[in-house]
Amino acid sequence: MTGYLRSPALSESQLAFVCEDALWVAERDGGLARRLTSEDQSIAAPCFSPDGRHVAFASDVHGVPQVYAVPVEGGVPERLTFEAEACTPVVFRPDGRLVFRSTREANLRSSTFLYQIGLGGGGPERLPVGRAMHVAFDEDDDTVAIGLNSVDNARWKRYRGGMAGDVWIGSLARQEFRRLIELAGGPVRPVFVGGRVYFLSDEDGVGNLWSCAADGTDARQHTRSRDFYARGLSAFGHELVYTRAGVVYRYDTVRDEEAQLAVNLRSSGVELRRRFVPAFDCLQELELAVDGKRVAGTFRGKAVAMECWGAGTRPFGLPSGVRYRLARWLGAPPKAGVLSGEIVVVSDEGGEEGLEVWNYATGERTSRSALEGTRRIWDVVASPARRVAAVIDISGKLQLYDFDSGDVREIAASEEGPIRSATWSADGRWLAYIEGIRELMAGDSGVLHLFDTETGESTQVNTADLPVSFPAFDPDGRHLYVLSERTFNPVIDTALFGAICPQDSRVYAYVLAADGLSPFDPRWVELVEVEEKARKDEADKKDEDEDRPIRVEIDLAGLDARMVEFPDVEAGSYTDLQAGKGCVMFLAHPIVGLLDTDFFEGEGDESLPELHHLDLKTGELKTILAGVEDYQARGNRTLIVTRKEVHLLKTGEEPPEDPTREGKNRDTGLIDLGRIRIEVVPGDEWRQMYLEAWRMQRDHFWSEDMAQVDWEAMRDRYLPVLERVATRSELSDLIWELQGELGTSHAYETSGDYPAREHHPVGLLGADLTWDGSGYRIDRILDGDPWRLEASSPLADVGVRCQTGDSIVAVDGQPVDALRTPNVLLAERAKSHVELTVVPSGGGEPRRVVVRTLASEGPLRYRDWVKRTRAHVLARSEGKLGYLHIPDMDGQGLYEFRRAFRAESKRHGLIVDVRNNGGGFVSELVIDHLRHEVIQYERPRHGRGMTYPIDAVRGPMVALCDQFAGSDGDIFCHAFKVYGLGPLIGKRTWGGVIGIDMNGALADGTIVTQPEYAFWSTKLAWGIENRGVEPDIEVELDPASMAAGRDPQLEQGIEVALELLAQNPVEEPDWGPAPSRRPSGSPAG
Repeated sequence: MTGYLRSPALSESQLAFVCEDALWVAERDGGLARRLTSEDQSIAAPCFSPDGRHVAFASDVHGVPQVYAVPVEGGVPERLTFEAEACTPVVFRPDGRLVFRSTREANLRSSTFLYQIGLGGGGPERLPVGRAMHVAFDEDDDTVAIGLNSVDNARWKRYRGGMAGDVWIGSLARQEFRRLIELAGGPVRPVFVGGRVYFLSDEDGVGNLWSCAADGTDARQHTRSRDFYARGLSAFGHELVYTRAGVVYRYDTVRDEEAQLAVNLRSSGVELRRRFVPAFDCLQELELAVDGKRVAGTFRGKAVAMECWGAGTRPFGLPSGVRYRLARWLGAPPKAGVLSGEIVVVSDEGGEEGLEVWNYATGERTSRSALEGTRRIWDVVASPARRVAAVIDISGKLQLYDFDSGDVREIAASEEGPIRSATWSADGRWLAYIEGIRELMAGDSGVLHLFDTETGESTQVNTADLPVSFPAFDPDGRHLYVLSERTFNPVIDTALFGAICPQDSRVYAYVLAADGLSPFDPRWVELVEVEEKARKDEADKKDEDEDRPIRVEIDLAGLDARMVEFPDVEAGSYTDLQAGKGCVMFLAHPIVGLLDTDFFEGEGDESLPELHHLDLKTGELKTILAGVEDYQARGNRTLIVTRKEVHLLKTGEEPPEDPTREGKNRDTGLIDLGRIRIEVVPGDEWRQMYLEAWRMQRDHFWSEDMAQVDWEAMRDRYLPVLERVATRSELSDLIWELQGELGTSHAYETSGDYPAREHHPVGLLGADLTWDGSGYRIDRILDGDPWRLEASSPLADVGVRCQTGDSIVAVDGQPVDALRTPNVLLAERAKSHVELTVVPSGGGEPRRVVVRTLASEGPLRYRDWVKRTRAHVLARSEGKLGYLHIPDMDGQGLYEFRRAFRAESKRHGLIVDVRNNGGGFVSELVIDHLRHEVIQYERPRHGRGMTYPIDAVRGPMVALCDQFAGSDGDIFCHAFKVYGLGPLIGKRTWGGVIGIDMNGALADGTIVTQPEYAFWSTKLAWGIENRGVEPDIEVELDPASMAAGRDPQLEQGIEVALELLAQNPVEEPDWGPAPSRRPSGSPAG
């Protein structure tokens, strides 16, 4: 068989590569390959030792990828690195030492450095080239070609932003380097062959093989592929190898010829095997039938319905290769309030989404409706009383599908914002829905509309200045309940003067009849009881069902004025309001900081909401359950989904304290989803996921013409490659390649169902150590925040008393040596207490100290770097300049800004450093504070006065930027320039300013993002995306400066700020004489 080959490497006689996440070797001309690694790990980046006897590679067999080496004949791989951060082999030096890259000493998120280590292991030594991703050595073992920024152009094709590949060449010994060549199509993965430097570049629009002379002249393009990118370039002798679309090619530089290598694999295809997964683990949505006895849902793209506590289950649809979403019970007219036993579900059978109706009793599909002109479906809301469903798509379109007549009626096509929270009245006559507001942080709030299916007219109820959310009809048809954020009770931010309203949501009721009563009117309970008795008596006379929904009448005129507030519910942060018989329920969310959330991973368990229940008759408000992910109120039953269980309870009842003790049954209220078999056929699932990822880009991408990329042709180009994919990581790589064809930022793929790996994290000591012949000398103890465990050095803990110059000679009594480093002995010891044997710097008796280890030094190294940089700025400016670094435009960035701005802004000038800024969405909050201009002062009798505004920089500002400042970091840099806040200094930024949303995951939980909010500048139009923001003053951060610990960009920023300050010194206010307030003509006191 032929697989999806990646990362090829050559030796004199053999070819190594990665396929099916394993390391393989074959003869250098191809042929039958041998597997060298086991199936319990994923392999990356193989490279041969100079003698060809060993292959180094990265493996995640113990969790975080580390560097290993194995003989080419096979054997047990030897682990070479023991780090908490990922390590990836790059190349062997001619002298036999292995160079790898890692963020092990990173003080910033993109600070990847190169290290060298012997095949026997030992402590890594940093290569003196500064921050880099790749390096190649010429035959003299001194001349190097250094690859900065990137090693692969294929994931964002035709990228021209500031982080494009950049190659420098020079001498390690002399520490003299220069840029090799200026190419827009960023050169990556340089190698030396025959006195020339070869590299990959998409200068002509597709990734191909190029070369130039060592002085940067005589650039040549050697291959001219017009479809697939060349990737993973490496060299041996006069030959090069690389891949295109999972196929290995060899290029002979002497003959100037390219040849495809035919490689055959004998593989058992472990990840292609059919398997079964627990239904609860892959639950995507679950809906309770109105009768409260059945549920329908989708699990990893499979549609299943079942009795809540019966024995059997009913799967619907094809067993694999098709995804089913949004399974809903469909209403039926013969007996209103009782389901017909039909389920409507979204299916992508045939490659496009459609609506299918399935019969629960027979398991047969009764109809399929194509969705012509409809983009990806966001929600399906089935009528409780008719065979009709409201369908909302992501373009803002709301349609009604009538499965009896086949008619499709468009109700709304919102241009303002998405349509959310559609809900039916009990009789199926009225459809309430929210037309969203296109504002940042608007969430599910918007303008309420009521659609009357009898008249075909839609009525707007409220206005956008007082939006509402989550409408829910009273089952008895008297009220429509909503949430609305209109309390506006400000909370003052004491660190940066400002205000927020974190809990401003309340529950409200619209009284539907002009002469109706509020649910809180004392007469209302009595009225309900009288009407219910009359209704029961009437049903008894006619032998009808007393639960048959009454006809809902709404007096539309003046409805917004008939809104009443729930008096028994304090303002909070509420969502997902639903109504039951005589009650309302809603989710109450805790206040969660940005530091506790992750865009891709979501919130932790402690951030999940509580389910609250309000009895309208008694006014009792109680908490039903905490940690709720989803729930549904249906009649007198409530379905509740947590991260551990599925509960079905009588509405208003709380679950038993420990229902798991009594099993999953009617008495405990726990539904056993373990009865459902979820089969996974990986090859079929991956094809479906590939096509869905393609459709999601088509439907969400910000430009309807897909930025003039022939998107259908791209689907067809990569689809045959999918046939060779045999692991989940290979699928990920292929989706990245496909989405990269859009040539646009923020087209990501992450998460998904990967084989589980063991994890043995290395404990860290928060210090720089060097082997001194007898122990590991403490060269520097990192200076962090002593009150934060994750950001302080264990060696600086109170009572430990370690000092610079001390030497660590043993860990937990085990002696260290040149190869047996402290990290080797600290494997599996992260966040643990260990005993160190320490010899004082001046000699003397060893002493034993117990320290608690870190799992990562990232936060500590960042704080140490910020402190040192701020101290340097303060010293160089003689106290005149403040300094703050903003690492992202999200939680961490706001944390740093809030922490430092008030103090640093009090100085005469300010350096704002946004280098390595990871983006986010809060740049305008930062810019807003930086734009504050002092217009007056407060003069107290005692103490120092304040400026107005309080937090304002009185003197000049400069901002530092680099190629790693991106997304909202790009936008910040642009805004800083446009508002004229000061000069922007450094390098052109990343150039990625198209925003994304979370639009749902693929079948196995994979998240793919679609660039859907393009940024257009009044100054540069579309000029920032795929270009970046140009600095006013360009300053290189060259390899020699970085290796020497110099920061030319910072030094330039200090110099410019001081020059500006000299031109316009900050002067204290001249108060003048205090004004007199004595009466006219009175003598002075």
